[in-house]
Amino acid sequence: MQAKIDYNAMDVNMSMNRARYNDLLDRFERVDTGLTPADVAEVYYGFALTPGYNPTDTFPEIKAALADKDYSRAAALADSALKLNPVSFELLLLDLKANELRPDKTVEEMQHTRNVAARCDMIANAIIESGRGVYAAEPFFVTSEADMLGFLSNVLYVQRILGRAMVADVDAVKINLPGSDRMHILYFDNTREKKFIEENPAVLLPPVDSAPALPQAN
Repeated sequence: MQAKIDYNAMDVNMSMNRARYNDLLDRFERVDTGLTPADVAEVYYGFALTPGYNPTDTFPEIKAALADKDYSRAAALADSALKLNPVSFELLLLDLKANELRPDKTVEEMQHTRNVAARCDMIANAIIESGRGVYAAEPFFVTSEADMLGFLSNVLYVQRILGRAMVADVDAVKINLPGSDRMHILYFDNTREKKFIEENPAVLLPPVDSAPALPQAN
């Protein structure tokens, strides 16, 4: 079965017409409602083919500011980081949290919060539409483990990971969905991050600490 996300074809298209991708990315950042689901998918997954892609970023300063309840600083840090990586689902979620919690927002800041929320929805929908997720042959596609965890906790509202295993190149995650004791297995393709780490052996992958609401079962 052919994957819905074809990185090879995407890489060829971007190499032939990088200006088109840059235009789509700019429209995504402006939350252009004229973007199609295919456009948004190209923006999100295509960024993994650019020099700015680094799935090992963990944004510790932003998380520290959030932990200290310094929401204005967290928002400022997240906004700056998004200029370098506008499509990181984890980073967008951090920015949304910081902006929602910061007090006394200006009209401009409220508009920015709505923009970030819309971008979160667009990325979430791109992941949902990338595959069925319930079969290893039709996984959800993500570009980082952190994005996978953010999708589980913030889109599917999963509170606990029961276990994980690799099925070929696909990550099989055992979970309970809200309101159900039944175990489900969801499948995620995160091969771009694995490829990045293989091609950048000097990069040490730190443990993902972005989803404290998803503890591993004992």
